[in-house]
Parts: sequence; structure tokens; C-alpha cells
Amino acid sequence: MQAAHLDALSEEEAAAILAQVRGLLPAVNVFFDFARSGVAFGHPPAVALRLIDIPHQTKLRNIGQVLACLEAINEAFVPLRGTASVRSCGFDNERHCFEALQTQASIAALWQDVIVGPAGYDRRGAGLPHCTRGVSSFRRRYGDDKFASAANGT
Repeated sequence: MQAAHLDALSEEEAAAILAQVRGLLPAVNVFFDFARSGVAFGHPPAVALRLIDIPHQTKLRNIGQVLACLEAINEAFVPLRGTASVRSCGFDNERHCFEALQTQASIAALWQDVIVGPAGYDRRGAGLPHCTRGVSSFRRRYGDDKFASAANGT
């Protein structure tokens, strides 16, 4: 796994990260994909997801796009903890993505609150938060070259 420290997100921190990346729709898709169940192991418990599955789940074209999204998510986490080496997710050379089990639970709870809504909540006319930045902003920030080179296998 990456040398950076992998730390658990509270539901409040997950909401803060979502607020930072909400206009970067590919990153939002990857972020909410972390709510999926994976293989839990270790102490403190971590969840492993296969990187190869994430593009399919999130409708991205390749792992390069997923890695760019992971970078955006981790960049949004650093200011919350004030430590440059902290990460909400990491990956290894065997193409696994890792997150703390608490992070998975926090993102799943946030998914319930934001997308599904609380029990008995009438979502008609409620609408989701307005996104001010889109995919083009994501590509400007993280570079078309990451998407193009990964798509070409270079």
C-alpha cells in the first residue's frame, strides 16, 4: 500500500469531502463507490476493493481515470486533518484500493442521507445540490493527459 497514512473518515468528514468534489462528477461517483462492501481485514479494519472493478461500477473508461479521482478525493481530505501524508484511501501494486472500514460506513451513511434521503422524506421538488464545476473542470485540474494516456495504455 502507499506509504501515506490511511485514516478513517467520520460521516462529517465524508460530507466535507463530498462538498469539495461535488462538482467533479467522476470523483463523486468514485467516492460513493467506496460505500460498496469489500473484503475487510486487519486491525484497525480496512476494506479492500479491486481497482479493476471501480471503472465498471462508476462508468469510467479506465483505471487511470479512477486514480485521478482518488487523487482529488485525497486532496480534499488533507486540509480536514492538517497533515499532508494522510489519505482516506490508498492502493497497492496489485491493483487493490483500500479504505478504513469506518470510512466505508461513513460514506454509506452519507449516501443514505444525500441520495436516498431519510425515511419518510418526500424528495419531490427537493433537488440535489447545484454543481458549479463539471467534468471539464476536473480535466483542467488533473489534466487530459491522465485520461488520454490511460485510455491509450501508455
